[in-house]
Amino acid sequence: MKNKMRLFSIIMGLICGALSYWFNAYNEMYVLGINIYILMGILSVLLAIFLGVRFKKEVYSIPLYYSFGFIIAVLGRIFFDIAMDSSTHNLFPFEIVFVLVIIIPASYCGALFINFINKRNFKHLENNSNAKN
Repeated sequence: MKNKMRLFSIIMGLICGALSYWFNAYNEMYVLGINIYILMGILSVLLAIFLGVRFKKEVYSIPLYYSFGFIIAVLGRIFFDIAMDSSTHNLFPFEIVFVLVIIIPASYCGALFINFINKRNFKHLENNSNAKN
C-alpha cells in the first residue's frame, strides 16, 4: 500500500506539473487565461486533498512525493526548452525554487485540511461506538 501511494502521488504530481507548466510557451505566464503559479497552487491543494482522502494513513508524506513528481515535470520542460534553444532558462535553478515555494506550502495546506477532516470523522465514529456500548 505504501509503494502504491508513493507511485500514485508521483504520477499525479507529474500530471499536474505538465498541466500547469507544459501548455504555455516560454516567457508566457498564462495557461487558458490562468496564471501558471496560481494554477500550481490550486492544483497542489486539490491534489493533496484528493490523495489524502484516498490514502488516509500517510497524509503528511503525500506532499513530498507529489512535489517530487511536479519537479520532474518542470525539469523535463526546462531541459526540453534548453535542447531546442540554449539561450532559454538561463536562471532555471530559480524557476525550480519558485515552483517549490508555491507547491510545497500549498500541498501541506491541503494535507492539514484533510488531516483535520480525518481526525474529526474519527472522533465522530468513536463517539458513536461508545454510545452503542
